[in-house]
Amino acid sequence: MVEDGLRYVAPALLLFSVNKTIMAAINGQARLRLFAGLQIIRYVGMFATIAYVVGIGRVEMLPAALLGGELLVFIAGIASIWPLVDLRIAAQAVEWRRKHLHFGFRGLLSGVFLELNTRVDVLVIGLFLSDTAVGQYSLASTFAEGLYQTLVVAKNVFSPKVGKLVAGCEYGALRSMARRSWRMLYTGTVVLAALIALFLYGVGAFAPDFGVDATVTMTFLILASGVCAVSGTVPFDSVLIHSGHPGWFTAQAVLILATNVALNFLLVPTLGILGAAVATALALLASVAYFSLIMKRCLGFSFFGEISS
Repeated sequence: MVEDGLRYVAPALLLFSVNKTIMAAINGQARLRLFAGLQIIRYVGMFATIAYVVGIGRVEMLPAALLGGELLVFIAGIASIWPLVDLRIAAQAVEWRRKHLHFGFRGLLSGVFLELNTRVDVLVIGLFLSDTAVGQYSLASTFAEGLYQTLVVAKNVFSPKVGKLVAGCEYGALRSMARRSWRMLYTGTVVLAALIALFLYGVGAFAPDFGVDATVTMTFLILASGVCAVSGTVPFDSVLIHSGHPGWFTAQAVLILATNVALNFLLVPTLGILGAAVATALALLASVAYFSLIMKRCLGFSFFGEISS
């Protein structure tokens, strides 16, 4: 069964990596409606594939839903950028290929470390606590991750603007744009976190069978406090990539992961899932300091201080 699933998942993973590049190019052009449309198309393709597989009675082919979604995004994405891409082999293409490979190699592991960082708490809880604790924490962290994804959306919106300002060395304008957005970002994240907490409290009070008790709600609130702390920096952390410092972006990811691992091993055995939430929230808070210090090191300023003349 696993082998059959991999036949569909493997090509889907390959297409996913290509689609990430296509969508990054589209986002870089600030074509946000098209970017959002491609995100929607992915799920349309997945649901259409699932409906087809169920309709023909081949439930073992359900992993093909991933391939169906990525294939549809690939076709639509290629059609969207085809007029803008010069596929002729030019002399400078060799040099650019070398630059891209060098740049990509330095930032290659950043995604791995960032993804691991979102799973460290669950892994440590599984090591020290019961399956019930893993389930409770996973429920709270799912809502916290959803809250964090709103910052990723903001990052997609701001990223093209950040790239243009960095390319023009307009650091004063970049800093001003970031700080002007903070009222919206911090306030919006806090309000959304409060609404989610109220929802969880309501579910726990009126539908206890769903397993949302006071511990789950408190765990979410602690995790959400960490998300709120980074709501002003996550949308702009692409500045390290845009300014040509992917290695430092990877170093930042390593520091965050190491902090999260250390704090989880320290707090989970004594405080349980609340300890995991505190550890993850503190790691997020530390990420603001890491980002500020690395940005100061690479660009000579941070969003929290004045620009040196």
